[in-house]
Amino acid sequence: NLSTKFLQGKAKGVEEGLKQGMEQGKEEGIKQGKEEGLKQGMEKGKEAGLKQGKKEGLKQAAQNMLNLGLSTKQISQATGLSLKEIEAIEQQIKR
Repeated sequence: NLSTKFLQGKAKGVEEGLKQGMEQGKEEGIKQGKEEGLKQGMEKGKEAGLKQGKKEGLKQAAQNMLNLGLSTKQISQATGLSLKEIEAIEQQIKR
């Protein structure tokens, strides 16, 4: 019958549309997930780089202070570096 064929065609169209919609939704979800992951990765990398750069700057300042004759305790107070870190810098200067 015509109405049966119509309903079957409509059902098939809905099924195909649903399948296509799910595929497109999945692709969009993957794309958004990649973008979000990349954004988070870049932010974490930037934070790590800034932290490392700050630490290197403090070590350079400590080295300069050692060269000026300041004590390791004074340098620790000024930079926030541990005495152990400053002593390691001091050993590198002596090499």
